[in-house]
Amino acid sequence: MVYRKLIKFGNSSLVVSLPSKWIKRHDLEKGDTIQIEENENEIILSPELSSNNEKPSEITISANEKILTLYDLIIAAYINNYNTIIITGEKLKEKSKEIRSIIHGLVGMEILEQTSTKIIAKDFLDVKDVSIKSIIRRIDNITRSMVLDTEICIEKGIDNQKHVADRDHDVNRLTILVYKLVFKAMQRPQMAKIFDMTYIELLYMYHVAEKIEHIADQVKRICKYCTILEKKYNKKELLNLFKLISNQYFTAMKALYSQDYKIADEVLSRKKNLMNVCEAFLIDNKNIFITKIVEKMINMNTFACYIARSVLHSHPSKA
Repeated sequence: MVYRKLIKFGNSSLVVSLPSKWIKRHDLEKGDTIQIEENENEIILSPELSSNNEKPSEITISANEKILTLYDLIIAAYINNYNTIIITGEKLKEKSKEIRSIIHGLVGMEILEQTSTKIIAKDFLDVKDVSIKSIIRRIDNITRSMVLDTEICIEKGIDNQKHVADRDHDVNRLTILVYKLVFKAMQRPQMAKIFDMTYIELLYMYHVAEKIEHIADQVKRICKYCTILEKKYNKKELLNLFKLISNQYFTAMKALYSQDYKIADEVLSRKKNLMNVCEAFLIDNKNIFITKIVEKMINMNTFACYIARSVLHSHPSKA
């Protein structure tokens, strides 16, 4: 906590000096504009939101790491809003195809330069032109389409796993974008204002995006296992079970969009009964792939309940 004394300026004004560390952190200088937000018991000062007062930042990553480690490091750099990502090292040449694929999967990232020992990628995304809530809806819509194609796979035996897997990739890249935007807003308070979201809402949207992405992963795997099922099984019963579980997800999202706490509570109240239905189905259908499918459905049920619970937790006084 820092205290400053008010200094008289002119006949009717009072001024206060700003901490030098805060000025340096935001790269401010004489003549820059400061935003002032006046609340009942406080005044909030923020630098004017502009790309001009945001310091470029870059990070260098060694290409000598394992490809899975490289993936995690590149994603972390993207989420933490580094403007420039440089990948360099002796082993870059043998991994360049995978690295290019990772970078091209990130919204707004472009490769500016590539040699046998270095790749330079830059972030061209203007975060002021995107909406976290709109991206959540896009992720939801893609996941719903995955559910519908998986229903067709179960009912008619049509191999939709490639189409479903491709859309799961789209879900992943948009979810990572949500993480990036939430981090940006948490780092710069004025970004939260542009998104028209409180810090609590940002936190919940982060977790909602994460849970939808998890649900999409389960759907992708269910579609895969249904495609390779060899033993005969009760398609109608399996399809009905999948629809019951999918409805949990659809209802949880309805509760989220409408902020209807009663609907969210309905999702939570059905969780245990659906778990029992899944276990009963397993008893009557003993097959290794059926077991894997039902496990993924149970996971879907759990993640849907997390989404429903976030509606209740975000406004406990109304629940």
